[in-house]
Amino acid sequence: TAYFIDGVYYNGDIQAIDFDSLQRVEVIKGPQSALYGRNTYAGAVNFITRDPRSDRWGGYLNMSGAEFEEYTVSASIDGPIFGDKLSARLGGRFFSYGGQYTNQATGRKVGDEEDWSANLTLLYTPNEDVRVRLFANHRRQDDGPLALFLQGADENNCRPGFR
Repeated sequence: TAYFIDGVYYNGDIQAIDFDSLQRVEVIKGPQSALYGRNTYAGAVNFITRDPRSDRWGGYLNMSGAEFEEYTVSASIDGPIFGDKLSARLGGRFFSYGGQYTNQATGRKVGDEEDWSANLTLLYTPNEDVRVRLFANHRRQDDGPLALFLQGADENNCRPGFR
């Protein structure tokens, strides 16, 4: 399955998408190469982002925390810039997870994650027949090693070596 944001192919991890900035999600089953291009053998998922408001300013701030040093902060502000002709939406998200497991050899945490993302949407509507939309997204991801382990073959009932 291939992932798209506003119809543009997204080759990143969808866990880092700011779901608060989405208007809807379109799920298309089956091969979709005619509509979305190659790499859509099992279907496509298209995330449609929200348009900025053109009538008033608004925004949101969401924060959460959980065990294992898990923190999420997402925020957005949007509104009109030039009457009802030009509006903008600026948003961002930070996610951090401290990791649940400890590497017994090094003492460091494994499975930790950290994501930063920021996005900007500009919507220009000079008249009712013309609509120009720009969506830009920047993301930085800094994940630690996966929570994998090495154990002796005796534990897996297969010899020789390690699995």
